[in-house]
Amino acid sequence: MSKLTLLWKIYFWIFSFVIIISIFFINSGSKHEWIMVSLDIVGLIGLFGFAYQKRILSNIFWRGWWVAAVANEILFIATSGKNFISVTSVITLILIFPMYVALFIYAFGCKYILSSHSDTSPEP
Repeated sequence: MSKLTLLWKIYFWIFSFVIIISIFFINSGSKHEWIMVSLDIVGLIGLFGFAYQKRILSNIFWRGWWVAAVANEILFIATSGKNFISVTSVITLILIFPMYVALFIYAFGCKYILSSHSDTSPEP
């Protein structure tokens, strides 16, 4: 196992913990927060597939998820105004950015994971 693969697996478990904890702090009246957490939970499934090099759903699904999740983040930033710049928001963006990078690679660039021959190892 490469060091990079190990780092992605560690990140997956840390981010999973953060998402589970964040569920307890959601404002029950905020639909947007529930949408964000829902997207993050689905993203965790893809992050697991990326970190453990497993095919989960199709690359078309993950491409659509990635576009929706990034659009949701941009919409959140655009509509939050001055309230967006807070310590919590910055920490959240720092924590979630690697997931977006991993799922971009998973959806658009990791053909050996998402191919129909995912049972074989990628060639060096």
